[in-house]
Amino acid sequence: MKAGAYIEKAPFGYYKEGKSRETFCYLDANGKLIAKAFKWKLSGDTNKEILDKLEARGLSLTKQKLHKILVNPFYAGKIRHKFTNMELIDGQIEPAVTYMDFLRVQEILSGRTGTYVQQKEKPSFPLTHYVLCGEDGKPLTSYTKNKKLKTRMLEFGYYKCNQQGCNTNVSAKEMHEKYEALLCKYDVGEDVLSAFSVIVGRMMNSYSEVSERESSELKRKISEIKKTIKEVKLRFASGKIDDETYSVAIQEYTNRKDVLLLELEKWQLDLSNQKEMIPVVIATASKIGTLWKKADLEIKKKIQKLVFPEGIFWDKKKRDYRTKKSNAVFELLGRISATYGNEKGLPPREAVPLCGRRDSNPYALRHQILSLGCLPIPTRPQIRHKCTEFF
Repeated sequence: MKAGAYIEKAPFGYYKEGKSRETFCYLDANGKLIAKAFKWKLSGDTNKEILDKLEARGLSLTKQKLHKILVNPFYAGKIRHKFTNMELIDGQIEPAVTYMDFLRVQEILSGRTGTYVQQKEKPSFPLTHYVLCGEDGKPLTSYTKNKKLKTRMLEFGYYKCNQQGCNTNVSAKEMHEKYEALLCKYDVGEDVLSAFSVIVGRMMNSYSEVSERESSELKRKISEIKKTIKEVKLRFASGKIDDETYSVAIQEYTNRKDVLLLELEKWQLDLSNQKEMIPVVIATASKIGTLWKKADLEIKKKIQKLVFPEGIFWDKKKRDYRTKKSNAVFELLGRISATYGNEKGLPPREAVPLCGRRDSNPYALRHQILSLGCLPIPTRPQIRHKCTEFF
């Protein structure tokens, strides 16, 4: 168990493969719907709305069952068991939600953030409940303190960890400046904007495929419900069911159909807007740090989740951020920008400093880019031409 193998019966939504230490748990059809439930919760849906959406897709859960799922760290890929002394262990589990998002769901369920009303009341603290304490993993909270300087009173902001004995307490100004500097490392330079446009186009195509699959699945379920409604009407017309049964059945299936139709409309709207979003995505990524600094609270939070989907920690000893993993696209583009040095797209033979480190094999990076199909990287005149088109 401590090695990450879950030896007991897999929870609802999972199936197991392998034996002993080679036991892995994977999401089944219900598990993939549960993954959607976590996303809906994060987007602000109530438990009832989530239950309605799940039922419309063929998964019926009670309120109690849904709550148990939403608070179970197993769905975030973690094992907590008496055999591990209730310590959280990284499991050999396909997660339905990232651990960072799982913690946000717990904040929502606890009522401390509700539907992010508290965060809207504190627009000057965008990192509240987003940055985790590097000591104990607790989300940092925020507060203000008034200090008298000479003849006037000034207000200062701070972030702190509420874990007893932790004593992590940091100036909001320091955390904001260092977070902006961290984001600036992922800015896309002019030299690679054209190559980036290729990547964005392929990402959009990939998302289009997801949208089309979702739309097709929703259309299939809507068609099934319409067929069922027709059968109910025929049974009623032939006298096989009474008025009460007919009314209840028609109302139930009509409600399911309406929920699915609303979902279908959202996916189809996304499909129609994707091409228009490519220049927006490129403009955003080219100056992500500056955009975060100038954006309102809602945009700031979207950028934070986009760049660091698995979360970010504050290391109070180093007085700086510690990241688990950034968005793969930003990570790769940051490295391309750092190593791109000539017309042919070849990095210099010596290692290139990157965020305080040195890349031991810059040629491996070029091979990685080539494997994505993003090269040959265009010449500078081509880049200038493309930049003119984009901006």
